[in-house]
Amino acid sequence: MRKLLAVAAGLLVVLTLVGCGAQVSSSGNSSSSPSSKQQSASNTTAQSGEKEAPNFSIRTVSGKTFELSKERGKKAVALYFMAGGCGSCIPESKAWSELYPRYHKKGLDLLVISLNPRDNARTIAEFRKAGGIRPLPWAVDRNGAVAHKFGVNALDTTIIIGRKGEIVYRDAVPTPKGKLKQVLKKEGV
Repeated sequence: MRKLLAVAAGLLVVLTLVGCGAQVSSSGNSSSSPSSKQQSASNTTAQSGEKEAPNFSIRTVSGKTFELSKERGKKAVALYFMAGGCGSCIPESKAWSELYPRYHKKGLDLLVISLNPRDNARTIAEFRKAGGIRPLPWAVDRNGAVAHKFGVNALDTTIIIGRKGEIVYRDAVPTPKGKLKQVLKKEGV
């Protein structure tokens, strides 16, 4: 239990230090300059398609369990890491809320994952209302385990996993709706 609390507290400190979309260097220093964000985003995008996505299971705010391995071979999966208090996360959350209904019918599953362990169904609903965001599958990564498995160290991180289970796209900056469409089209969704 103490280890779990330490991990959650550490994640909260990191998120507080980096802010929305900022990057954390290996030394623990944060940088929010556009060039460091762009460099990190291009580095992670270059690695996409090379690695199988790790399996995970998480309870959504609606009470269902999402397990990545159950989607393998059936659907592409988009993971969007954000937090309920992240203002820069609103545009991409809204873009996903507009794209998801259409692309879900074509074989895409989506999970929006809050990295703020204090988020819950109420805070997520408030975030959605403030941003004009339609209902989406949402979960809270309370102990940071999912973020850790995927090496997520910034809010506004998008990871798209192909039907075969490989990571085909990854970025750590707000992703415009047009870019999301482009990646989904490339994946045949």
